[in-house]
Amino acid sequence: MKFIGKKCPVCEAEFQENDDIVVCPRCGAPYHRDCYQQKGKCIFPELHKKGEAWKSDEPEEEISEEDEFNECLSCGFKNPKDAFVCEKCGEFLKPAVPGAKSKKIHFGGIEAGFTEFDGNDEDGEESPGGFPLPPGLHISAEIPGTKPDEDFDGVSGKEMVKNLGQNSLYYLPIFYRIKEFNTSRFNFAAFIFSGGWYLYRKQYLKGTLITMLTLAVNAAQLLITYFYSGAMWQRAFEELGAKSTIPYYSYIEWMSNNCTLLGSVLMVLPYVLSIVSWVIIIACGLTANRSYYKFSLKKIKKIKEQNPDASEEEILGIISRKGGVNNGLAFMLIACELILTVASLMFTSVG
Repeated sequence: MKFIGKKCPVCEAEFQENDDIVVCPRCGAPYHRDCYQQKGKCIFPELHKKGEAWKSDEPEEEISEEDEFNECLSCGFKNPKDAFVCEKCGEFLKPAVPGAKSKKIHFGGIEAGFTEFDGNDEDGEESPGGFPLPPGLHISAEIPGTKPDEDFDGVSGKEMVKNLGQNSLYYLPIFYRIKEFNTSRFNFAAFIFSGGWYLYRKQYLKGTLITMLTLAVNAAQLLITYFYSGAMWQRAFEELGAKSTIPYYSYIEWMSNNCTLLGSVLMVLPYVLSIVSWVIIIACGLTANRSYYKFSLKKIKKIKEQNPDASEEEILGIISRKGGVNNGLAFMLIACELILTVASLMFTSVG
């Protein structure tokens, strides 16, 4: 507890380890709970007016350099004082440097953590990785993974940027966390567009397989509902009254009396296929970033192996041409997939 040994401004007794302490939310002054309730308010209104923080009258205890550390607010791990991401969980750390503030920037749809200082540094116009930033934004702590010479399992940060193209500032910190901590994050774009996202990122084999699987599931769901199960469910609802109070076993009994075994399976199959469709898109969201990282490494290494005599500039040019995204193909297939998905949902929701 950081207030141990400090004095309560009301009773002037030093805080002990097991004391019940409350802190003023405006100036940060600590009190024994009973002392604060006795006064009914903070006794430093002048600090509130000036917008200043409470400071103890006692001199600050000197901390030796070897005792300094940067504690992660997420998992509590004690990192080296100059660390900017937690060595245990990979989260951005609150800066240990006096006068610095942890912030997040939103730039071109990208969210990234950084440390801002009051003074302007030499590279105030762009981040350490060379990414342009909005005017007036100065950063001094690196965004993880954005150094040009960052090693991504044999691929440099500069090469990875050329391959990623759009949203490099979004993917590089994610790739850094995968490499260093084996942790990733959910990819909502892949969750929403599934195979279309993979095709957009030029992962053609996986994108084609996922898209074809999704289209097959949705098409089967649509056709079975349209040509058989929709009419059968409508008939069942009419004969049983379509009331929410009717137990499920009544529908099962109705199917056994009015349908063959195959017919009963076909009545239930569209709902099973709907669950399968959800499993596919959730799996895409969970695995997309790791898949993209492995795909990027493999492609860049293959380019370098195929061009052993090329200069660094030529290699970067080839990576840039073969990397990036494919808008046209992805959008065309996404449109087809969305049309089938909406149609299947409309036909499945009978009654």
